[in-house]
Amino acid sequence: MKIWPSAEQTTARAIALRAMAWLIGGLLATGIALAAEPAADTKAADAIHITADRLISDSNARTAEFIGNVRAVQDQTIITADRLKLTYREGGGGPEGVGTNSLDTIEASGRVRITFDNRVAVSEKAVYTTDDKKLVLTGPESRITSGKDVITGTQITFHRETGRVEIVGDDQNQVKATIHSEESGLN
Repeated sequence: MKIWPSAEQTTARAIALRAMAWLIGGLLATGIALAAEPAADTKAADAIHITADRLISDSNARTAEFIGNVRAVQDQTIITADRLKLTYREGGGGPEGVGTNSLDTIEASGRVRITFDNRVAVSEKAVYTTDDKKLVLTGPESRITSGKDVITGTQITFHRETGRVEIVGDDQNQVKATIHSEESGLN
């Protein structure tokens, strides 16, 4: 006997898939921010393949959460984490379901690794807030690697609209940067 998903389960899946498309598009734009240029709006995303041990949707809390061995892939962008939680605004979306305008926050936690372009971001937690278009990576030794260049800190913040990047350390972990210059550098 087949058991078909309920309307709520179908809506939760649509929310999760659209949110992942938006997250990955945002991360691609964040890659532009790493190059210190303002991010351009991203076009509609191609197919996204998501795997996880389970998906829990809570309509009352307005959340959809992928849990366990989360892996999201779109083209050359790969996001892995222990958990990926999507929170959407009350009353968001219309008859077609929840769109990108209804997302409030996207949070990845536990061994977060984001690979895009030639960059890799690693942290314990990554939170993207849609209102201010800001991605914050937190955790000891959070780092961004681009080729041979590496920047580490306790908190790394990308301001998507302005292209501004801020890296903060703490008493145990100062900000560290290794930058390989093609020019003579400080000499």
